[in-house]
Amino acid sequence: VQSAGSAEQQAKAAQAEAEAYQSYTELIAPSDGVILAQGAQPGELVGAGFPVFTIQATDGHWARFYMTETSLAGLKNGDRVKLKLIATGQELEGKIQSIAAAPDFAVKKATQTAGETDVRSFGVKVELPQLPEAAAIGMTLQWNGKTEG
Repeated sequence: VQSAGSAEQQAKAAQAEAEAYQSYTELIAPSDGVILAQGAQPGELVGAGFPVFTIQATDGHWARFYMTETSLAGLKNGDRVKLKLIATGQELEGKIQSIAAAPDFAVKKATQTAGETDVRSFGVKVELPQLPEAAAIGMTLQWNGKTEG
């Protein structure tokens, strides 16, 4: 009886382990969206952190601009900015959601000339509350500056 009880405990432990492994096979997206790319095929073994899918979230629209540090003067989170959808020529308004705390890259490297410095670029994320019907993910927006007021 004791031997059978031991075997039952081992079987229950094996089942719990199998259920834990099975829970690792479920992928859950962080938000609703459109799949842009697939990095792995069904049945393929991937490591933790491997990007299986790349999605574009559909719960909010935004654009990222890379602005030189000299262009950032006077801009802050919450500022409203004017944009233009290149494909249609439509004027849009956006709101600065965030400005990177650190530069991403240098857009101009200093040369050997005395007094020159690098000009660095900062990422600026702009929320787009309303997009026209003609706008599609990945279309080009032109930055036209801060709105008045």
